[in-house]
Amino acid sequence: MAHRVSQRLSQMADEQRMQERQSKTGTELIEVRNAMLARRFQDAHPNVQGASPPSTFRDGAALSAGRAAGDRVELGGGVNRARGTLAIPKD
Repeated sequence: MAHRVSQRLSQMADEQRMQERQSKTGTELIEVRNAMLARRFQDAHPNVQGASPPSTFRDGAALSAGRAAGDRVELGGGVNRARGTLAIPKD
């Protein structure tokens, strides 16, 4: 399930990046902010890595059930549809 959720989040991020590239209407500052946040996160959490799929699958039914569960997880619309105020942390 976690692997499927990770795949879906990556797909959402890719789609958002594609939309941002297609409509350059002041998103340059957002790209700089995102790069800065990614750098800060990596500095604060150097051992965090992305999810990787298991090397072997022993139970096909469990794999299918986990994938289906990952498809059912509500991911919302990403950051753009989040409620509240989003801000860059101050140093």
